[in-house]
Amino acid sequence: MSKVVLLSEARRSFHAALFASVLRTDNGVPSNADKHSKPSVNIAMGIIERLGPQSEGARLAGQMAGSQFEEICSEYLKATFGRLRHLRPGQWEVGKCSVGGRLAIAQFDQYEHLAALDAAAKENPQLAAALGSDYLIKPDVVIIRYPEKDAAINTPEILAGC
Repeated sequence: MSKVVLLSEARRSFHAALFASVLRTDNGVPSNADKHSKPSVNIAMGIIERLGPQSEGARLAGQMAGSQFEEICSEYLKATFGRLRHLRPGQWEVGKCSVGGRLAIAQFDQYEHLAALDAAAKENPQLAAALGSDYLIKPDVVIIRYPEKDAAINTPEILAGC
C-alpha cells in the first residue's frame, strides 16, 4: 500500500491546475514566456517540459491569466503552508491581498511607511514626479503571521513585557 505524500500530491495538483488554466503553449510558445525573446521561450519551454504534459491553447488575456494564477498559487499555499506549522509555529493566514487597493501593502508593519510616502507625494508634485509609482508594492498573495501576545511569549518564563 503506497502512502500519499501531501506536498508531492499538492505540487502535482498545483501543476495540473496551472496546465488546466493558465500555463499553455500556442504554436510552440509557452504562455509564461516573452514570445519576442528566444531565451525566454526556451526557458519557459524547459519549465513546462519539467512540470508535465503541456496543454495546447491560446494565451489568456493578461488580467484573467494573472487573476487565475494568483488564485491557483493562493490555494496551493493554503493547502500546504499550514502543514508546516511545526517548523514555523504561530498563527498564519494565506490569502489574496484584496483589501486596500494600491496601498494594500501599507497595512503590514514593515511597509506602513509607504502610506506616509504616498500622502507626501500627493501634496508635493515634484516628489510625486521623482518617485513615480514604483515605490508602491501590490502583492498578489500574502502570507501573514499574526503577532503573539505577551502571555504566549512568557510561557514558561517571563521574556517580554513591562
